[in-house]
Amino acid sequence: MRLPKGRIKMVNRIVYTSDRRVARWGILKAIAIYIYIGILWRIGVDAKYSKRVYQDIR
Repeated sequence: MRLPKGRIKMVNRIVYTSDRRVARWGILKAIAIYIYIGILWRIGVDAKYSKRVYQDIR
């Protein structure tokens, strides 16, 4: 697999996850969702679509 070439940039961003949400999903569903989101990111899908898959529940 070829990774995109370019500059690496650090961003000041915090990512929140919910352990209870993952526990409710179960390990296989959680892994499937994380892989799906990773694939969407890799192919360049808009973040707004990915956000619908992993919604902010707060």
